Amino acid sequence: MRCTAGEGLTTARDILHILCGACFASPGGAIGSERRRDSAVDQMSVQEVEAVSLKHFAVPALLETLRSRRARLSKGVDRVDVEVFEQRAVEVLQRVSEKLVDGSFRFSPYLEKLVSKGRNRHPRVIAKPTVRDKLVLWAMKEVLHELLPQMVPRSLPNQVVRGLVSSLADKPGVSILRFDIESFYDRIDRDRLFAILKRSLGESPLLRLLESSVGSPIVPAAYRRHELPGFQGGVGVPQGLPISNFLAHIYLDDIDKALSAQDCTYFRYVDDILLLVTPHGVEALSASVRRSLLEIGLTVNDSKSKVFEFNQEFEFLGYEIKGGLVRPKKASVDKYLRSIAGLFSCLRKRVLPRRGIFPGWSDEDFANLFIDELNELITGAISGNKQYGWVFYFNESNDLGPFVLADSMIRKFARRTDLLTNHQRAKIKKCVRSVFETRHSKMAGYVKNCDEIITVNDKMEFLKSYGYVERGALKSSAEVEALYEATRDSRLSRLERDVGLIS
Repeated sequence: MRCTAGEGLTTARDILHILCGACFASPGGAIGSERRRDSAVDQMSVQEVEAVSLKHFAVPALLETLRSRRARLSKGVDRVDVEVFEQRAVEVLQRVSEKLVDGSFRFSPYLEKLVSKGRNRHPRVIAKPTVRDKLVLWAMKEVLHELLPQMVPRSLPNQVVRGLVSSLADKPGVSILRFDIESFYDRIDRDRLFAILKRSLGESPLLRLLESSVGSPIVPAAYRRHELPGFQGGVGVPQGLPISNFLAHIYLDDIDKALSAQDCTYFRYVDDILLLVTPHGVEALSASVRRSLLEIGLTVNDSKSKVFEFNQEFEFLGYEIKGGLVRPKKASVDKYLRSIAGLFSCLRKRVLPRRGIFPGWSDEDFANLFIDELNELITGAISGNKQYGWVFYFNESNDLGPFVLADSMIRKFARRTDLLTNHQRAKIKKCVRSVFETRHSKMAGYVKNCDEIITVNDKMEFLKSYGYVERGALKSSAEVEALYEATRDSRLSRLERDVGLIS
């Protein structure tokens, strides 16, 4: 089997440096990431769970999460954005930490966000927590990752695709079973989910906090307090929370065990299930999968679950696959091309998205800035040893047609604008080369590496060159650090949005 399965911020930063040695320490020494259990059913002590929880629920840890993930924080039901939250961050997070420790913390309702899934289909309901609650949920995720490392999904989606392509090359002629679970997140049985977690976490405060986070209602923006009981639900896991994928992953742990005993090659990424089997074993294996899902209260979506022969095209984790040919699916290619076209439209208007106009900049300087923005969109970026961007995600493709198409469109747009000189056009990077660079030599310099921007002077030059700070403006080191990190995270988040939904 193969299972893959502002001032406020500166104040918060200063206090973080003061408090960084004051995290709650575990009484028994280091606990967590070094620890590996052979089985998820080994129950740890309540004291062990609390020790790890205390470390991640301490004020310095919460402040560090606020600093490092600021770009991913947005308004929740309380309408408080991250800028307003930062003004009282230390005070608020001190109270939060105390409530997490004594067990009195309560989640606010989640704000409802509807994401279209296309015509004639119900939208996906996404839960948006408040800034405060999202920081707590991130801390909970870190606790779970440290306590239950064997339950953490280890592979990125494109790595799963890599394994699949390798298996297809070794098994020409196999049949491919693709299963889609009907309304998966909405139908997760919470009692069963927390019974699985209880095997490891016991009757710990963390378990009760997890139950509270899952049970918090999802409400529309215009809801009234007296309507709140009507939004309470007894089943399912809210989508969009930092812990959602982790909880969904472990809910299918029994499925992994059941299918591991079958004569097949098995791939899973959360609820995306794919099996390779000899043609004569299709019927029996399909029945086994359906039976295993029914045992945990889930059913197969028959309209999207199919059997494919080796040379038939199917989709998996955002890729289109046919025999040995692998490429991004058309909807994702179209989305990426629209983002490139949108950037060229900004060039003609002499503006950049969410940044406005650049007064005092010459045409040449603005064109150079545009080239830098475009190249980042083409190659993606590296930060903290993580990879971001459309090309990085789809670099498992062996059909280069979509990347050739993107390069052709970029050249056409560049030739049609007289705002770029030939010298500037020559600086535009190539999508096709980016594929090979991200596979084989991503640290060689072709792909932007944010980790090379180290000193305060480097960060100040970056902010000036990209128009985030007026030229000649003086800022303190703390202000430069804070603004650079917020800017970097926002840009990386934009690159991730170009990938879009993969299922």
